[in-house]
Amino acid sequence: RNPLLGSPSQRESALGTALLDSPPAGTTALSTFFNLINNYVGMVLLSMHFTFARSGWLALPVLFGLTAFGAFTGDCIILCYQTLEARNPTRPPSYAEIATQALGGCGKWLTIVSSLIEVFVANICMLIIIWQNVALLLPSVSYSWVIIGCVAASFPTNWLRDFSLLSMLSSFALLSIMLILAVVVYDVAADEHATDRTLVEPSGLFMSSSIMLAGLTGHVGLPPMYSEMKDPSLFRPTMYAAFLVMFLMYAVAGVGGYLLYGAEGHVLITEDMAAAG
Repeated sequence: RNPLLGSPSQRESALGTALLDSPPAGTTALSTFFNLINNYVGMVLLSMHFTFARSGWLALPVLFGLTAFGAFTGDCIILCYQTLEARNPTRPPSYAEIATQALGGCGKWLTIVSSLIEVFVANICMLIIIWQNVALLLPSVSYSWVIIGCVAASFPTNWLRDFSLLSMLSSFALLSIMLILAVVVYDVAADEHATDRTLVEPSGLFMSSSIMLAGLTGHVGLPPMYSEMKDPSLFRPTMYAAFLVMFLMYAVAGVGGYLLYGAEGHVLITEDMAAAG
């Protein structure tokens, strides 16, 4: 038995303590589902067809495997969280404390530094993608003003303090994602398909996998989402449902974009849509 994961009775005890001691306020399973989708699915969705363009249809089983691995590792983090919470019910453990329990002091700092770097780099990438997409919508506006406008529009989000308020914004983000997928599906049904598609392209597998993993990173947000739920026992099935939906979203965007643009697809599907008129 892994001492970090603990026994089932320890984890159940942690859940019971959390339910008895925590205040009634918190997020519902549906709100947590929206937050999970928003936590993982971002601008990488617009590049999912590019992973198919680089590695062919092999990208689909790779995407499934990586998504399943992400769900499994996320579940392991929550099991570790429950075990540490059972040992000290008065204070919820942090992401760094989970790493400390597993790897010691070096693991703590490795987790903190790597998480900060991951978030910093991901934010930069997302900002660049946002600027490029807004520039496509506003071609007559200077790129410098596009950047200034986007930064100003996103600045108020720095004052979000908890996931309860974020869940409302997450629902709008999910609607935006569904709109993108609807456009892709409509174009697949209405337009002619590209013909330059391959079954397997091994040379692009590593690039494709790295893009997919960029859309599956966000485990650092799992412990706080779990701790803010009204009923933490619902978190694990909610998380698995979210990962299943994420796979379907990425698959629709990837397959649809690959059918439309083939191996000549750009990094962003919005560029291909703009070029196609």
